[in-house]
Amino acid sequence: MSACFSGVLQDSHTGDKTEVPFKVELSDRGTLWFKASGYGDCGSADGFGFPVKVEWYEGQLWVLVWGNINSEDPTHKISLSGARESERKENDE
Repeated sequence: MSACFSGVLQDSHTGDKTEVPFKVELSDRGTLWFKASGYGDCGSADGFGFPVKVEWYEGQLWVLVWGNINSEDPTHKISLSGARESERKENDE
């Protein structure tokens, strides 16, 4: 199953009305890809790259970011295992 969602981002800090179109795709393999207009990755032609990937890999949820369009490898690999709700510490208040 693949799915696609698109929309427009606005500056959440300044309220700037400059709009940045974006697209999110869910691949047949269950990987979520994100792109914004004017941003891409090393291996794709302009307008076709997805610099953010969310995947389930070896039992963990990961976010991979290609923060440098000249790098074939992701510049950031973030495990979200510490963000699991089951990891929340109880307050003793």
